[in-house]
Amino acid sequence: MTAVAAEGAPLDTSASAQPSASHHRADIQGLRAVAVLLVVLYHASAPVPGGYVGVDVFFVVSGYVITGMLTRELSGTGRLALGSFYLRRSRRLLPALATMLTIVLVASVFLAPLGAQSRTLGTGVAASVFVANLYLITLGKGGYFHTAAQTNPLLHTWSLSLEEQFYLFFPALLLVAALAVRRRPGLRRRALALTVGAVSIVSFGLCWAITNQRIPSDRLTTEFAFYTAPTRAWQFGVGALLALVAARWPKGRAVAEVVFWLGLALVAWAAIAYDDATRFPGMAAVVPTLGAALVIAAGVHARSRGSALLGSRPMTWIGDRSYSWYLWHWPVIVFARSLWPRAGGLLAVAAVVSIVPAYASYRWLEQPIRQRKADAARTARLALTCIAVPILTAAVLVHVDHTVERSGAVASFQHQVRLHADTVRGCDQGMPDITDPECTWPLPTDAAHRSTTGRMGNVLVGDSNAGQFTEVFAAASHRQGRDATVRTRNVCPVVDVVIVSHGFVDKACKQFASDMIDQLVAARPDAVMLAAATDGYLNGPEFELRDDAGHRATTPAQKSLLWEQGTNRVVERLQAAGIDVVLVDPIAKWVDWNPQDCAVVRILADEGSCSTSDSVAALQHRRALAVATDAKVAAAHPGVAVLDPFPDLCPGDPCDARRDGRLWWRDSNHVSVEGAAALADRFDRALARASG
Repeated sequence: MTAVAAEGAPLDTSASAQPSASHHRADIQGLRAVAVLLVVLYHASAPVPGGYVGVDVFFVVSGYVITGMLTRELSGTGRLALGSFYLRRSRRLLPALATMLTIVLVASVFLAPLGAQSRTLGTGVAASVFVANLYLITLGKGGYFHTAAQTNPLLHTWSLSLEEQFYLFFPALLLVAALAVRRRPGLRRRALALTVGAVSIVSFGLCWAITNQRIPSDRLTTEFAFYTAPTRAWQFGVGALLALVAARWPKGRAVAEVVFWLGLALVAWAAIAYDDATRFPGMAAVVPTLGAALVIAAGVHARSRGSALLGSRPMTWIGDRSYSWYLWHWPVIVFARSLWPRAGGLLAVAAVVSIVPAYASYRWLEQPIRQRKADAARTARLALTCIAVPILTAAVLVHVDHTVERSGAVASFQHQVRLHADTVRGCDQGMPDITDPECTWPLPTDAAHRSTTGRMGNVLVGDSNAGQFTEVFAAASHRQGRDATVRTRNVCPVVDVVIVSHGFVDKACKQFASDMIDQLVAARPDAVMLAAATDGYLNGPEFELRDDAGHRATTPAQKSLLWEQGTNRVVERLQAAGIDVVLVDPIAKWVDWNPQDCAVVRILADEGSCSTSDSVAALQHRRALAVATDAKVAAAHPGVAVLDPFPDLCPGDPCDARRDGRLWWRDSNHVSVEGAAALADRFDRALARASG
């Protein structure tokens, strides 16, 4: 977020400053303080689950301040000096951003999580040219709230890029609107308001439609709605419209008092009531956006007690440094988490510590540059330097990263957490095609024995928790004298239920499962193995299950019943086609641990420090309902075999994620190739039992 004061005289933050006497409002600086505090508290895992709405507050503030600045210039001179505007923005924003990017990129070589190395470099380059938000969409990691995104120390630059895109295009929009009525200056403000209003309405409509998946497009995802300018422009527009109609805003302290506290209550409610599962932005974003606008509106003509509180010296001190603090807080938190993942309360300490580089940036970099006079040519050279330095740094660090990755400990670690073969071959994407040769592991030509059934062999299907068994499944099938085929889709079990994730019906998953069952029945393989993260779907509050009759299941017990019924229908169809069936119970899952979140320096110092352990009782408890559900299905269908990987993966108590010097899990929810290999005997017995 960009903490930008209107240009001109130094910001007046004294208690006696009146909004009517100055364009530089202390209460707006205080509102910036509220916004950055919400974001920092959220990132520090404080009990503010919707603190990310601080970003929305920043967007409204930026729209208000920048529009006020530009319209005053239009009123005073009749024109907009866009070149001067862009140069001022460059001096204000780019030096601090470039410094943070460069330092974080260098530090990330050893301090960032191993799994975030390439994402960090890519994000840094994109942030340098103001498109970090667009780059993050291309990563396909599940969006801002996804675990993979949260390990990127430059994730927060998405909003900076969005604001910079606003600064780039919005003044031009105002200029076009002003030129349209240049011969009738009395209509200028109305023309500007109509233009901004029309753009904002279109933007909000697009935001709502995409957030609610009302546009049938694979590219217009909820991540697109969250990250991009077309779906976020309306929030800047709300602030801009407020600046354009401020002169008509009702006067009076009583009105200001009510409006202020109502606005602050809306922002606070969103920060407390929202969480990562909230359907956002969409309609949910209206609440903090409107709240921020009301807080600003309360101080347009009168100074309420609330506005005075925001304009107090502690709040304006934070507000003045909100840009700097926003720049630095997230990288420090990510580095701290990757270095000391189990230290309680560490994130709060990291958030506080991040004030130190933020203060240094504000005091010795941003302020001197802002106060120093510079002509256009010098400012342009400064801007180009700020863009080029992080990009060149990233280019050099690509080679440094490769050198580090080839080192013994890091290379070994990366090999242990490598992708499974279904993902490498692309068999975890798109619609199913069990005839795809890339997704079949044929029996070696020199095999000692071959199938005499003349059928296609064994097939493994399900979500990524099926794909984690690709290698051991193929090997066990070959020992049976059968070919092995694997088709998976992330977060998509082959069960006859409708998966609802975060309130969205996954129609593509339902189609995948339906097509898969039809293809299996038509192909009639020797055996089908069904595997899924059943425990996650049953226990996860983000998931809801439905059947074709419209019955909804939201509690674990309700979901278990629908899951059992949906699995029964699949098994019945497969058995009716003469196909043997194996159900795989879910593996043990870890809480708040992922080996790929381990900092490179920890891997180099002690690879074992990147492991974890938990009691067998705790691990069994988390999967107990799923295991019981599989058992009910097997009991209802004689001949169905159940494979439980838990005893081989966790033979001792506590269960350790690392055995014999090797990681048996590649992340919190999936075993590694080495871990899956330990299940060879169990796969042999399950496939033999199913075919017997």
